[in-house]
Amino acid sequence: MKASENGLVCWDRSDVPGTAPFAVQCSAAGNLPRFEQNRTFAFEAADADERRAMMAAAEAEGKRVVAKFGTVWYSLNGPDQENARLHTTIAVPNATAETVGLPDSRRLDGLWLMEAGTSSAHLMVPGL
Repeated sequence: MKASENGLVCWDRSDVPGTAPFAVQCSAAGNLPRFEQNRTFAFEAADADERRAMMAAAEAEGKRVVAKFGTVWYSLNGPDQENARLHTTIAVPNATAETVGLPDSRRLDGLWLMEAGTSSAHLMVPGL
């Protein structure tokens, strides 16, 4: 884990099952509890489907750790650092298309809302 002076922390995710060999993520320090919960699900689940089921169960039971509203998540993933791609999202827990005024279907020319109405709701920022 690497802290910074601007409130972001970055960590290596390359040991998480199903993650690219080079995987770094950065977000607000206040999101570390959510990251830790995600990490726990990833290591306890047999596969991605089971991990998603665990997350859905935690959501349904009100036990899903909620990300800090409006915080940015930067993920840099790939086979190595030189070929890694940046993926950027903005946490908007429980937001809907109506509450944020953005579409909830994929688009490449602007922001869109994914996982609307859940604690995992986030704005997708199209990349290059």
